[in-house]
Formats: sequence, structure tokens, C-alpha cells
Amino acid sequence: MLIILTAYSTSCRAQSNNEKHYILTDEDAQTIKKIIEFSLIDTVSEELHTNFWKVVKKYGGNPNNIKELGSKEKTINYTNEIGIPYMRIFYEDALISLQTGRPYESEKRKELNTKLNADRVDKNLGIMEHIANKKPIPYNGQEIIIDETIIKTILRNLEASYILFEYNLDILYSEYYHEQINGIHAEVDTTSNRKASFPGGDVAFVNYVIENFKYPQRCLDYGISGKVLLKFRIDTSGRIVEVSVVEQTSGCTEFNIEAINVLKKSPRWTPGMNKGVLVDSWRELPLNISVDSRKNRKKREMKIR
Repeated sequence: MLIILTAYSTSCRAQSNNEKHYILTDEDAQTIKKIIEFSLIDTVSEELHTNFWKVVKKYGGNPNNIKELGSKEKTINYTNEIGIPYMRIFYEDALISLQTGRPYESEKRKELNTKLNADRVDKNLGIMEHIANKKPIPYNGQEIIIDETIIKTILRNLEASYILFEYNLDILYSEYYHEQINGIHAEVDTTSNRKASFPGGDVAFVNYVIENFKYPQRCLDYGISGKVLLKFRIDTSGRIVEVSVVEQTSGCTEFNIEAINVLKKSPRWTPGMNKGVLVDSWRELPLNISVDSRKNRKKREMKIR
């Protein structure tokens, strides 16, 4: 999935004026920036985790004390309150810019621009000008033209990106990669050199679950929220052949049934591999399911392990 980041830079994290932080060199700041950007697109690998902590350990060993990072909670709050809303507004403006051939800036975006640093705002203006004029934009060593299809894809994937980003921060801020990624089930994915993967990656899998999970009517009527943790096996043909409930909500066992049904209807995965041989792989799907009564709508939060 393509996301041209519009709200993130290595100096836009919310920080307290009373806190003292290490300041990264330009090279290290660029390394951290690339890792954070990748965290919105796919699950953080052990290599990226190692690179993240190589930088952190050069500056005292605590990411909370690095100005360009700050605490995990602040980064999550920034993403939820500014980052994702800004990107949504930016790409909605981009659709108008593309249609009119002129850079468009909505009042909402002008307001959020005051919460970004000046350098990031200037770069965003440049991106919008390129979109309006259908000019190529440098991205990961390539040049691409942001068209209507790309913009709509980005908008459609923003929710999944935030869910994946929050999960990746849990991985990054834990000094021990395998301890975090495998959680309470140490055998998950440890049998594979290449873990089993959903077509399109973890973002696509989150989107698949979000789009296909139907809130059980009884639980919705009674305003029941809860959590479900499923563990499932992908065989060597890429099919999900075994699903078990590790944690559940006693007040709404229908959550379990619906989540299992969604997994069983999943498209075929790319199977895991160990030393060049296809192997079965275990994955986990934790779901936090809640009803937002203020907006009278259901909210589903998913993380992939």
C-alpha cells in the first residue's frame, strides 16, 4: 500500500517543554523517520527493530528521551488526533486539486497546519502542487504520479494503517523483538524463516477483517463491547485449517463465532517457509470490539501477530 506521508516528520512529535531530550543527527533522524513511515505500511521486521534500537542505544537507550520520538503513548495520541485526521483531509483536498487542476487547501487543513512544523507544511504544499498538475513525486527511489485510484486507495486504508501502526509501536518500543512479537505464545511463527502472509500484507488483512466482521445484533443492541483473541494455523497450501479461541468475552460469545467465520472465509495465504520447505504457520488475531454510543456506530480495533 502506498502512503505519501503528509503529517509525519522527525520533529513533529508532541513534546512537553519541560522535558529534556537527546537530539538525533540528521542521518539517525532519517533512519528513524523511514522506520516510522514503514510502520504504517507493514509489520516491522526484526531487521528494522534492530536498526531502531541501534539508534536508540546511541542516545541513552530510552526512546522516550529522544526528542524525535518521545513516548509511545504521545506518538499514538499524535497519530490518532493529528496524523491520521490530517492525512484524511489532505487526500480529500487532493481529490479536489486533481479534479480542478489547482492546489486546494480546505479550512480544516489550514487549521491542522498550525500543529505541524513549517518544513512539513511546505513539503505538503509541494506535494499538493504536484498532484494538481499531475507531476511525478519522488517516492522510495522512484517517481510516481498520484492519480485518483491511488488517492482513494490511501483513504480506504487509513484506518487499517493506524491499527497496524499502533501494533508496530508495541514492537519497536520493546527492546526484545521476539518477546514482543510472539507475546504469550512463543511458538507463533518461530518455525518459519518466512511467515505466512495474507495477500497484500497485514494492512490488507486488517482491512479484510474490518470489512467482513459483522457486529452481532444482540451485542450491538445491548451495547456490549469486548475482546477476542484467536489463534489460527495456515497450512502449506495457504488455507486456514484450524482456529481456536484463546481469550473471549463471556457476555457475547457471538464475537467468537463471527470472528471465526471471517477467518474461515479468508482468501488463501502465502504459506510459511523454513529453510526452503513449506511449513504450517501459526498466527494470532486480537480484536478489541466496542460500540461508540455517541455516534451510534460500532468500532473495531484489530492487531495482527
